[in-house]
Amino acid sequence: MFAKTPQIKKPDGKPLLRKDIQFALLSYIFHNDKAVFTSSYDAASPKMTFSELYIDSMARSSKCSRVVREKLQMDTDLAISVAMVSLLVNVGKMNTTLTCIIIIYGATLMVVFPEMRAQLRTYHPIPALQSGQEQNAKLLQDAPRIKSILKGVQEDRNEPFTWEQLLECRKRGLKPLTSPVSLIFLFGTYCQKMTELHFSPPREFYDLFNRTSVSSLSRANAFLWLCWHYLETDGSPDAAAKNPFGKPEQEGTIRVPKLQHIRVEQEELENLDPEEELEYGRRMEEERKRSPLPPFSTIC
Repeated sequence: MFAKTPQIKKPDGKPLLRKDIQFALLSYIFHNDKAVFTSSYDAASPKMTFSELYIDSMARSSKCSRVVREKLQMDTDLAISVAMVSLLVNVGKMNTTLTCIIIIYGATLMVVFPEMRAQLRTYHPIPALQSGQEQNAKLLQDAPRIKSILKGVQEDRNEPFTWEQLLECRKRGLKPLTSPVSLIFLFGTYCQKMTELHFSPPREFYDLFNRTSVSSLSRANAFLWLCWHYLETDGSPDAAAKNPFGKPEQEGTIRVPKLQHIRVEQEELENLDPEEELEYGRRMEEERKRSPLPPFSTIC
């Protein structure tokens, strides 16, 4: 039995805390400094980190506005914050009913379309990405627009939509096979196949985003291992043995590197919310309760 990842669900206005978004996992993924990925837009350019590759793909989407594109290209901290939320949308952890997640640092809690309540969407601050940034007035995108930007990456260049199309790219010798955004959509769609190919029972693909009893570092490393394996290699065990993110769990296979189990007390420390973030979340939750729906706005 292979289950899809449980999506983040919280009552309206409740903050998404570090454990909710798996902040430690996302940090390890987007702060990894191994520049080993090839741009699918310019294969002759210098190798990139996963973070650079992912953000560059988003910025090139036709659904990405000029303002957002410039912010992604010029503000690294903001770009990583956007990328963290985007990856959750990309892999299916966060759906578009959980919207207006981050709007403006330093502004009022939310700026929303009034009719969104009728569409059963909820609105949440993310203290780990917002707290302490109140003077910067940085615009981020909500979940529906992020999904549109990500789909734009996939649709703009007729990238693979099925596993068979991905394998056809591999037969043609393409490196990289596709963009990281398109690849991650395929990971989610074909999670059962990913589990069968790359994980030893009882582990499965979505454990990388759900299994907090496994260290965030080893889960992030396994995720990056899979991305490099599909984007940069022919998929063989020989190629897997040379993966810069580690050796396969079993020699001669294409199993991800061993996932490291941790104790409960270690698990709790991995996504511990600092008091200032908890206070920010409480303050924003109260502001949400006090604030009536604002006038119609095109910001969100």
